[in-house]
Amino acid sequence: TFRLNVARYHVHVVLQPPVALVQIDQSFYNPFARQQEGTFLFNLPPRASVSRFAMYVSRTDLIEGEVVERKRASNIYESIVRARRDPAILEQIGDNLFKMRVFPIFAKDTKRILLDYTVPFVADDGRYRFKLPLMSDLEPIWDFRLSSVIHSAKALDTVAAAGWPDVSFERRED
Repeated sequence: TFRLNVARYHVHVVLQPPVALVQIDQSFYNPFARQQEGTFLFNLPPRASVSRFAMYVSRTDLIEGEVVERKRASNIYESIVRARRDPAILEQIGDNLFKMRVFPIFAKDTKRILLDYTVPFVADDGRYRFKLPLMSDLEPIWDFRLSSVIHSAKALDTVAAAGWPDVSFERRED
């Protein structure tokens, strides 16, 4: 098993209390001289629900995933690998733990994956709090971007990014 680099990690968060939609657009880089299968583990926040899983099979062609029973999904994945087509599988292996397998990631190339999830959050003392986990032990990400839109009737001066004093917020008409 080889560790692959994260080449791109773009996250867009839509906060519309009491729900958040997290959209992750990520690419993994294979630095090796031969194609690899990528296996990636990640935790989602408690009560999160995957709403989209898709993979680019070329620079412009996107294939959307679908939810199927685990054993059937594994059989489908293996048959596609044997047929030398591009499969990807997303399995829930714990309460909030997911495993993603992607094949192939060609030599010296990237594989782009889209993953969206929704997560409810509850008011705490009249305030909503949303946390986005971004910790990783992987090499630095080459192309990282985080954006967010907040749809709320609350005053803008009540919005804060804890631990990030340089983050600013602006109200827009759209």
